[in-house]
Amino acid sequence: MKKINKQWTYTGLVLITSIVVGSLSGVVASVITNQSLDNYMQVMSDEEIVLSLSQVKPDPIPGTYEEALSAVYDSYDSLAYAYSKVDASIFEADWLYQSDALGVGVVVTSDGWILFEGDVFLGIDTDNINLLINDQWYEATEIIRDTRSDSVLVHVDSNGLEAVTFGASEFAQSGEMIFVVENSNALYISSLIDTEYYIQKPSSRAEDHWGFWKVQDEMDSSLPIFDSSGHLIGFTSGDIDALPFYHVESFIESVLEFGEPQYAAMGVYTIDINSAVNVDAEALGVDKGFMIVRPDIYSQAVQYGSPAYDAGLQERDVVVSVDGVEVSTEYSLAKALSRYSVGDEIMIGIVRETEYVEKVITLEDYDLVY
Repeated sequence: MKKINKQWTYTGLVLITSIVVGSLSGVVASVITNQSLDNYMQVMSDEEIVLSLSQVKPDPIPGTYEEALSAVYDSYDSLAYAYSKVDASIFEADWLYQSDALGVGVVVTSDGWILFEGDVFLGIDTDNINLLINDQWYEATEIIRDTRSDSVLVHVDSNGLEAVTFGASEFAQSGEMIFVVENSNALYISSLIDTEYYIQKPSSRAEDHWGFWKVQDEMDSSLPIFDSSGHLIGFTSGDIDALPFYHVESFIESVLEFGEPQYAAMGVYTIDINSAVNVDAEALGVDKGFMIVRPDIYSQAVQYGSPAYDAGLQERDVVVSVDGVEVSTEYSLAKALSRYSVGDEIMIGIVRETEYVEKVITLEDYDLVY
């Protein structure tokens, strides 16, 4: 009997110990749980404050989609809507809306120059144009067309207009988000799907830009395109085609300086050696540049009597620099030449049969050279 009683005594001790330990564990767990709940409630309380603040924040968060929209909306004061000349009216049947405009352009200078894509004025009497800018009507006093970029500059008598800011369109990348403005009530959000689309042949006049864009969605033509910083980077050309702004930069600059389109030219046809998959760059002795080539079997690579011809440039020479600045896919020869005016003397760096040579060229008027 004593042996049995001793066994029960051990069993009882184990049972009592388990109960005590279990109770203590429950107390500890309860304390920890209560502390966790307290901490959680405190976090939730803090989170509620954060959310409340986010609802009334005065400015968009930097780098967000919201900030991009805000930047694009800020550019709306620079939009100009072209209409056939009309009079003010109190009759509903005669009222006009932004969607009735011939097209939308952008103010490029505060003293009244407005840029449009050229299709806006096709078949329109340009002597009969009014423009609506920031709720004010203006009469067009001068209209200048650029046949190279198919763009139009329209002038109105005004000072203090809000000029648009320009983006670095030559550095735009495929996949980049863009904002296309039809009017202040219609904003399309899309993306670039191809920034090196060739409408022209890749072998073209050295002064001509050859890269065009394709966008994700079909758009009407002649609509301004903005980047996520609210900077103008191009215009739609209809369907999914788009014209990068760098095509029209020299047009704007020459009109502002000379009062008319004026372009400096050297007189050669070239191809970016990195755009043709079968160019043996190693055999040429270069890894980037623009090779002088014939655009077709009927044309010369170097225009007879041109500045390049007079300087001794030859077919298959590779232009690698202009005044010591390297040219490449990213900084094209056309872009480099657009910085100069007729009569400017420049130093052209070329590689001929793997040897580097420099040639001095005096640029002449584009229309006379070609």
